Amino acid sequence: MKRAIVTGATGFIGSWLVRELLKNHIDTTVIVRNKSRLLSEAAENPHCVILEKELDRLEAEIASGLAELRGML
Repeated sequence: MKRAIVTGATGFIGSWLVRELLKNHIDTTVIVRNKSRLLSEAAENPHCVILEKELDRLEAEIASGLAELRGML
């Protein structure tokens, strides 16, 4: 199964990229600041996961999760 992550999915290029990925049945995770600006065809697609976050906050959460995992090993 192919997968993709797209940042900037509400922008001009990002929205077209998401549309093409979903049209080709590729599981797509989109990172957006405001999901109300996301194309409805993406928001309603079962192959699309939406993360509504600022990128810097997402990076901090990932780093925190990795530190937790290291502590478990």
